[in-house]
Amino acid sequence: MEYRILGKTGLKISRLGFGGIPIQRIDAEGTKKLLHEMVKKGINYIDTARGYTVSEEYMGYAMEGIRDKFVVATKSMARTKDAMRQILKQALEIFVQIILTFIRYIIPAWNSWSRLWERTEPSRLFRRQRPEGKIRALS
Repeated sequence: MEYRILGKTGLKISRLGFGGIPIQRIDAEGTKKLLHEMVKKGINYIDTARGYTVSEEYMGYAMEGIRDKFVVATKSMARTKDAMRQILKQALEIFVQIILTFIRYIIPAWNSWSRLWERTEPSRLFRRQRPEGKIRALS
């Protein structure tokens, strides 16, 4: 497997990643089998989201004992500090006390995203979570 460094995060991710939407089509045990096969093949990047129905729940279960093998990204459409705090809490519960590697915050105005992001309440919330080790990178 070939690997790349993810932007400025320093995280080493597989060139081939896995998007979590298809998890909706299998069960938790099938997800566990899939993730163990991904480890064997060297695939370590997973992109998921709360909106992918059971994706986060099944992957959290399936990663027990192999969590350190993955870089996990999730995303949210939440726009307020309270909504993002709830999303973070739920994600950490679903991933069974597993640290999310990073959370992608989706902003509609991509041409000025960095200026927008830095002024948002969720940005400040997430930056406070990094020293606690709950989030390793933001994008």
